[in-house]
Amino acid sequence: MKEEIKKKLERLELGWMYRHLDELETAAIYQDVAEQISNEYNLYLNISGSACMWDAHSELKKQIKAKENELKELHQRLTEEEE
Repeated sequence: MKEEIKKKLERLELGWMYRHLDELETAAIYQDVAEQISNEYNLYLNISGSACMWDAHSELKKQIKAKENELKELHQRLTEEEE
């Protein structure tokens, strides 16, 4: 029972991680678009950190993959314990 609850909580966290990954991607895209518009109309908009947003997106993606692997290992251990 305790393991089942832990598994559900980890899946919930993974769901939030995916949602945040989407939000980071959207923010980075909007920042890229703002920079393109600024350049087109010579608005001199100072856009800094777009690379950092994409880096954060990539890092979160790696963390999600690690969490998925951790969940698979946990599931495998639970399956082995039940046998």
